[in-house]
Amino acid sequence: MRRLVLGLVALALSGCGLFDYFDSDDARKPVPLTEFTQTLKVAQVWKYDIGGAGRYFFSPVMVENDLLVAATDGSIARINAATGAQVWKINVEDKLAAGVGADAGTFAVATTQGELLTYDLDGKQRWHVATGGQVLSAPAVGDGIVVARTTDGRFLAYDSGTGAKRWTYSRAPQPLVLRVAPGMVIHNGTLFAGLAGGRLIAVTDSNGGLRWDIAAMIPRGATELERVADVMGTPVIGAREVCVATFQGRAGCYDQGTGSTIWSHEISTTSGMGVDNHGAYISDEKSVVQALSHSGGASLWKNDKMQYRALGTPVPYKGAVVVADYAGFVHWLSEDDGSLIARAPTDGSTIRVAPLIVATASGQLLVVQTVNGGVFAFSSQ
Repeated sequence: MRRLVLGLVALALSGCGLFDYFDSDDARKPVPLTEFTQTLKVAQVWKYDIGGAGRYFFSPVMVENDLLVAATDGSIARINAATGAQVWKINVEDKLAAGVGADAGTFAVATTQGELLTYDLDGKQRWHVATGGQVLSAPAVGDGIVVARTTDGRFLAYDSGTGAKRWTYSRAPQPLVLRVAPGMVIHNGTLFAGLAGGRLIAVTDSNGGLRWDIAAMIPRGATELERVADVMGTPVIGAREVCVATFQGRAGCYDQGTGSTIWSHEISTTSGMGVDNHGAYISDEKSVVQALSHSGGASLWKNDKMQYRALGTPVPYKGAVVVADYAGFVHWLSEDDGSLIARAPTDGSTIRVAPLIVATASGQLLVVQTVNGGVFAFSSQ
């Protein structure tokens, strides 16, 4: 674990991608893909090429019946979620570092220079503003505001219509952090966000006032490197809970109103977690996929057949759990026992962001975006 921490922190300091790390000195080699009997029918429905992500994290978002996707070269496209057909495409003529965040009327991206850009759903720019910091996380959009998160610990909220500053919430940055892009969620008047140091906060989105601040993980270890503990991925919203997972810490679900612990489970991950009514799903730092009880966090099953393949966030999809790896393979696991039931290739490049489940007239699709810029939609039955 200490060597993994050193490697990940080195990535944080050097600016390299988290999922490009394999330490040959401690046998952290990705295991070869195992043979299995496929019992679930999976089909690629469509593919769209948007452009590469480079060392950044880009995730598609759903608006109306379409998807918005972006790439680091400044390309942004709106594509039909059911067919992959392009509705429109623009280029902002600046390098992008984060995106896309959207609601029913506005979407936002951020440039490598820390500028926040907003558009209407026809691709026409509304306003832009300099945040004064580096932005790696997709902006959060909702309740009439656009929130940008800078790597120096600031959350900046702007009026989605005018771009006027609404509020700022600041936290002191940690001395050592992983170079990841932790997400934010706006829900029921509250902005939920995980912080370096293993903390989870709830901020009133109308004025930036802190509602609660809890330790989702208490850093442990004899050295500063060993105490690195970050909340990974995007907080997951349930009926009354918000759930997160941490690096070198634990996964847990917490009451949305008070922050009180509903359950927690000791585990370390370099990605986020997926949750449904049956369980919570996490890939630990060894790429062992684990299912935990949704009610109490007890272990339900584990799959260790993909160790060190730099698995991303597992998500529940149509009775299965889907997770992607560093080589662009998408794996379907049985929700009952974690056994491998299907696999599909993409373009051979890493899938850093969590798969997205989208609803279309013909049924739910699972969408992934690769580092090389391929956007793939799959169906299963």
